[in-house]
Amino acid sequence: MAQAGTTTATLNGLKITLDTDTGAIRRMEYPGPGLLLEAGADEAGLVDAAYPLPEFEPLRLNARCAAGAQIVKERGKVTIRLPALGPTRRGFAEEGALSAEVTLRADPDGRSVVMSCRLNNGTRHAVPQVIFPDLRGLVDVAGPDQTLFKTCGFGSAPFRELALPEADVWYANSNTTVEHKSGGMFHSMWARWMDLGGLNGGFSLFPRRWGWDPQTTTVLQLRQATKRLRVLSIHPTGIAPRRGVGERRVGADAAQERLGQGHRALPAVGAEPPEAPV
Repeated sequence: MAQAGTTTATLNGLKITLDTDTGAIRRMEYPGPGLLLEAGADEAGLVDAAYPLPEFEPLRLNARCAAGAQIVKERGKVTIRLPALGPTRRGFAEEGALSAEVTLRADPDGRSVVMSCRLNNGTRHAVPQVIFPDLRGLVDVAGPDQTLFKTCGFGSAPFRELALPEADVWYANSNTTVEHKSGGMFHSMWARWMDLGGLNGGFSLFPRRWGWDPQTTTVLQLRQATKRLRVLSIHPTGIAPRRGVGERRVGADAAQERLGQGHRALPAVGAEPPEAPV
């Protein structure tokens, strides 16, 4: 049963629950591992953008702070339209809107989901950074020790390694976040594909172009209060004001590769760098 204020859709076996007001992802489930992601309305993510203003440089616009989402469900496809991403802090004069359209589509391979995002910057300010996808509330499907983050070049156990010991009271030194850069053998991530899960299953996250270019940053952040993980892909390419349009989408190849490793294949989610402003 869907939670109040949510709507669900199933694409190639992946059950996705969306917040009806913001369009953010509240829950993901898949046969085998079961629950993959669960987030409250105050935490759920989808897309996020930096929007620095002279009076407040850290300001961001995202789906979680938005309202009035239009969610259209069709056969094998879900479209989420947000007329304006919402600010993380109120009280600033609004000049236009940064709108978003996110599409979730079942891939013909029968096991993957293609996720794309299109942003239109109708404001007076440039958007220097975009986060897509922003997956918040990921759970340790095989326990904190056996739920592994694997990519080309290394593996880690983020639910264990990013958890702060109860005796650690040195608040100025937080080890709850780790950052990985892609771009060949001289970076921590040789290529931009990744798996998160255990022997009972998990999911793969990768872009349509998952080789060495373009270079992006992947961040893992563990929320200590809930022990839920946030995985986000950061794209530094900016979107010019009033006329900038960026598009991000992902492909489906890594799902078969994961199946070959003894895991249940799950839809993959990722991000492609934005197109040049038009």
